[in-house]
This record gives sequence, structure tokens and C-alpha cells, in this order.
Amino acid sequence: MYHACVLDKVPIVKALNIISCLMANEQEQLFFRKCTTKTQDTKADIKQCSKGEEGRHLMSGYGNRTRDFQPEIKMIPSIAFNGVYNQTLRDDAMRNLKQVICNFLNPKPLECRTTEETEDYID
Repeated sequence: MYHACVLDKVPIVKALNIISCLMANEQEQLFFRKCTTKTQDTKADIKQCSKGEEGRHLMSGYGNRTRDFQPEIKMIPSIAFNGVYNQTLRDDAMRNLKQVICNFLNPKPLECRTTEETEDYID
């Protein structure tokens, strides 16, 4: 339930970093402290959420959203772009999430530009 509570309690950029850290470690409870060192102000809220009714409610909501996707999501983790699940995009995102996200953005932020494009942008 940590993931759902992190998404609810922490700004999205920090939340993604925490979730990425948690997913890289099989023992989430052991790594919770390590993964949340930069969010001391919300760490207790996340922990309380994950152990109570609030966390169960959030997880239930995410479960309902997952079941409602068409076509059906059959693999976890999965990702939807603009509210649409696509298996090909999911597979691509597992290999290079940044590139898939950048393909959706227009205009592209500096972080999405290639080295050559970045040099042109800076000049």
C-alpha cells in the first residue's frame, strides 16, 4: 500500500522517485526508510496511511481503475498514457520510459532533446 499512499501524500516528481526506489527493492518495508529520506515531513503520514483504512481505500480505487481499463491490463507493472492502456507503449516504457513520455510532449522540454538538439537550443 506504500505506492498508493506515496502518490496521495507526496508531489508527483518526488513520488515517482520514491516508488522507483521501492520497486527496485523486493523488501519494501525494509527500504521504506531509505527511499523516503528526502520526504521526512510526510514520512509519518505515508506510513500511517499504508497501515490503515485510508491506504486500503486508495488501493481499492487503484484496483477499480485497473479493472476498468479496456483492453484489460494483464501485466503489472503497467502504465497508461492519457488515460489509455496500450500494450506496445507499455513494453516500450519498460525499456525507456523517458523516451515514451517525450514522444507525447509538444513542445519538448529541454530534458527530452537529444544532445545535438540541446546544443542548438542553448546557442
